[in-house]
Amino acid sequence: MKMRGVMAAAAAAIFFVGAVDAHGPTRQRADSSVEINASVEKVWAAVGDFGNMDWHPRVSETQIEGAGTDEAVRTLVLESGDAIVQEIRRYDEERMTYAYRATEFDVDVLPVSNYTGTITVTENGDGTSTVEWRAAFTRAEQQNDPPEHLNEEAAHAAINALYEEGLSGLKELVEGGS
Repeated sequence: MKMRGVMAAAAAAIFFVGAVDAHGPTRQRADSSVEINASVEKVWAAVGDFGNMDWHPRVSETQIEGAGTDEAVRTLVLESGDAIVQEIRRYDEERMTYAYRATEFDVDVLPVSNYTGTITVTENGDGTSTVEWRAAFTRAEQQNDPPEHLNEEAAHAAINALYEEGLSGLKELVEGGS
């Protein structure tokens, strides 16, 4: 009788460990920021236009539909020729922030799904500004055991690289421009 209890407990433990290990994607977050030696007005003038992402080194062209509306959609044409389509979700000129959602892109370019991003500019009180770029997303592959190029690590690496390059480009543009 005791052996059955031990066997049942062992079977339950194996099931539980397997169930925990076999999960789909979970919502991930990424956050990057940069301090820029310029006023918030100057920084917001560069980054706050949803229809112009010229400050990002990977973006060769930004196409915008519905500019200045709550339904604006931009297409970022990358230097590689690939495109990412994003729609505005929230835009607040006064608070110098906007949120958007990516609706169309190739997972070989950006290995994520359910991607949303937010850009916010804040004043530091000393003549400098901070730009924060945040994301929420899941990995591109929704099934268990994704290939390496579509797993959580690949998703984080892609978003972090995109954000770091973009924020560096923005800093260079604003601080180097007149």
